[in-house]
Amino acid sequence: MIKNLEANANKCFQLPADPLLTPVPACLTTDCAKCTMTSPLIEIDTTTSNKTIPFSKDILNQNAQGCVVRVMECPSEIAGLGARIQYDYDSSKFATSERFGVRAVLTCNSTGNGWEFTSSIREGEYIGNKTTVDHVAQCFGPTCNNTNLC
Repeated sequence: MIKNLEANANKCFQLPADPLLTPVPACLTTDCAKCTMTSPLIEIDTTTSNKTIPFSKDILNQNAQGCVVRVMECPSEIAGLGARIQYDYDSSKFATSERFGVRAVLTCNSTGNGWEFTSSIREGEYIGNKTTVDHVAQCFGPTCNNTNLC
């Protein structure tokens, strides 16, 4: 038996397909399958900077090992300008793109009580460090409202 990722109901299921991941129908029984959208909690901060915007995607999926992953995408509305995702107000915990929106994948850790960060974006251009995410995510995406470029 496993927990439904959204409702914590015990059942087996297949998570939605994602081009970055390989969906697998399964009854997840590992501890890395325990994470949900609310546990462990990650606050989405769109208020501490006038450059932050909402994530365009924030969903749960599973990887080939059966671990829960949280896929977060930060868009860029201005052609040629890249976006940045930053975690825990720490400039060393980030994923960025020079020309596009950026995607980060958080993987539920082996004990099921935290998230680990890896990054990726379209065309394989990314910068980022594998690290633990404690509590906050921010999306810095260029828009006409937060730049003087439109």
